[in-house]
Amino acid sequence: MKVSSSPGAQNPSTLLSEILRAAEGAARRGDRRRAYQLSLEATQIAPREINAWLIRAETASSIEESAACLNQANALLPSGAEVKQKTYQLVQKLLNQDPFLLYLAESEHLYHIRSGEQLSLSVPKDRSVPEPYPAERPALLQTAYRWLWMALIGLLLAGLGAMVFAPLAAVAAIGLYLRHPSKSIRIKSLVVLILAGSLWLCGLLLCVILLVHSI
Repeated sequence: MKVSSSPGAQNPSTLLSEILRAAEGAARRGDRRRAYQLSLEATQIAPREINAWLIRAETASSIEESAACLNQANALLPSGAEVKQKTYQLVQKLLNQDPFLLYLAESEHLYHIRSGEQLSLSVPKDRSVPEPYPAERPALLQTAYRWLWMALIGLLLAGLGAMVFAPLAAVAAIGLYLRHPSKSIRIKSLVVLILAGSLWLCGLLLCVILLVHSI
């Protein structure tokens, strides 16, 4: 299949799709040289096209270029299943040649390693990022807790402090419930809301008792 790449011949996205289809077809037929030439052209036209980098990595004549192409694919989409698979295959190939890998650094999604042949490679992390422990509290939940404690202490002031601070805790809890999707956080906000209501009623009762005794 001959693909025209002359400027203005056709829409760039259509041209890219045709080149990639031709490259995939050549790779399936075992024509690695043709597939590589087409994938090289595709990466030049669209440097952010994942499939072009993967085909080029698979059909490159040197392991160094394959690693460079996979590094580019990992930089674009480290979570891609096919990107991971081809990267792990290359790592296994490197280990078969020389069972040595040197850890260099890491980012949120990638490990950066070096083989015994001084070949640098980015490898996707095939694990979930653990949640911090203890879990971080949303700022609004901390605010609600602070008002709740102040309302509790405010009971000592004949209930007046509770009547002032309990509504503030309730407002913060309602805002947290409406804004936060986490089920556990929503449950905590409801608990704060119930406690704030209880403290407000206690504060009201103390104020009434104080008023009755002062008359």
